[in-house]
Amino acid sequence: MPARKSHSKECTARTPGVVERVQALISDDPKQLLRKLASISISEPTMRRIAEEDFRYKSYTLKIRQMFSEAARTSRVAIVFFEASGRIRFFSDEKMFTVDAK
Repeated sequence: MPARKSHSKECTARTPGVVERVQALISDDPKQLLRKLASISISEPTMRRIAEEDFRYKSYTLKIRQMFSEAARTSRVAIVFFEASGRIRFFSDEKMFTVDAK
């Protein structure tokens, strides 16, 4: 009976030299997009895998949010009611949005 073939795929793109080059590129410009960094003859999924698994970096997108003033923070204080049955109910002046199905 012949021996079974092994189908293990070796990692050829994530070599230590490539990982060091990627680390140097990221440290030169941390705001650079991973897609643009992938232009050093590495595919984009490999670049993301190096950043996430080897360096434990996470992609971050800056999002614009509402700024709360002190007056807004004090007005949004939740009101807590303790019931005799042991339940806790929270009430707030924040709007609860619901979407009805057709």
